[in-house]
Amino acid sequence: MNLNTFDLNLLLVFEALLREGNMTAAGVELGLTQPAMSRALQRLRVLYNDPLFVRTTRGMKPTALAQLMAQAVTDAIKAIQAALDLNHSFDPATSTRSFHLVMTDGAALFYLPRLFPHLKQAAPGVTIQILQMPRDQYREALEAGTADLALGQLPHLQSNYQQQHLFDDQLVCLVRKGHPDIGKTITMAQFMAAEHIILSAPSRTDELIKRALGKNAAQRRVALTLPYYLVVPATLSSCDLIAVVPRHVGLVFADTWNLRTLALPFKLPPMRLSQFWHARSHKDVGHQWLRRSIAQLFMELPKTKSGVARKIAG
Repeated sequence: MNLNTFDLNLLLVFEALLREGNMTAAGVELGLTQPAMSRALQRLRVLYNDPLFVRTTRGMKPTALAQLMAQAVTDAIKAIQAALDLNHSFDPATSTRSFHLVMTDGAALFYLPRLFPHLKQAAPGVTIQILQMPRDQYREALEAGTADLALGQLPHLQSNYQQQHLFDDQLVCLVRKGHPDIGKTITMAQFMAAEHIILSAPSRTDELIKRALGKNAAQRRVALTLPYYLVVPATLSSCDLIAVVPRHVGLVFADTWNLRTLALPFKLPPMRLSQFWHARSHKDVGHQWLRRSIAQLFMELPKTKSGVARKIAG
């Protein structure tokens, strides 16, 4: 039997008759008249060379062949219906969907302690996987669907990608309390004289510092280069190095370790933190729910210049 020429509506007739055992009741369910139901059943009988359903004193009963077909037809209809419903319904309370987010470990340190408990309460069956990769691979990951969302300051995704601004952040200097040369503020001379921990890619921190310092960047005393944030606080708490980190990361570190955050002795433009996604995911209702959850959690934290919380995008 050729699927290209087979009328799939006949399977709905088959399944309704299987369930109802009555031509009239099955027709009412499908919105078909009894003559239309009879014609559909006759077509099925011709195609399968079998009566499929026979009249008895207890209604229409399936033949042996129809009984063999029953489970496969029922499963096929459910699968087709599920595919049709994919982009129209998403129940976080019952969903078992998995979402993949790409961000730096510093961003994860800030987002996850607030995001994950919220998601587990609203959607206990949903799972989250955090991906870390070079920033130049973010675009490919979003295009391929390897990643659902990218979070952070990602200027290379500003064009041709869907995005939502969450909040602005600043870079700060992080030092241990009790540093022999640096107190509650840091001067430019102290900044240049201190030994530095710098973060390599995928963090953009060092790139921003170099841009701000210009030719003076080469005069910094770089003592340690790290590819990730999480070693920074333990290292700083045990020595007299300094590090420049995003303020939201520095505050987490300072709360846990014996550290303090200080304003930098030079000006930097604010860091624009956003969530980015590919157009292929824009209308996906599960994806929309995740983006809305993130916006509700993080757009409410910072304030505008007027002191009013930013309105959450729908």
